[in-house]
Amino acid sequence: MKISKGPMIEKFAALIDESVDVVLEWVNNYVNCPGLLDIQEPTEKERMDSIKCYILFRIHNSLTEQIKAKPRLAA
Repeated sequence: MKISKGPMIEKFAALIDESVDVVLEWVNNYVNCPGLLDIQEPTEKERMDSIKCYILFRIHNSLTEQIKAKPRLAA
């Protein structure tokens, strides 16, 4: 499965202060080469779903996203 750059990958790369290319390599290795990283999910689809959930969790729980979601008080 070929994973390519998109908004979620770019946002995650910025969140962890890493280049998009490094994040893409990590995600591609996670999904396509489970033996390299000692991954537990048995299928490519399960690994893709797992890494996607992890990245979304990290993004949605980042301080930046929490600040954006916090309601503003009227002055």
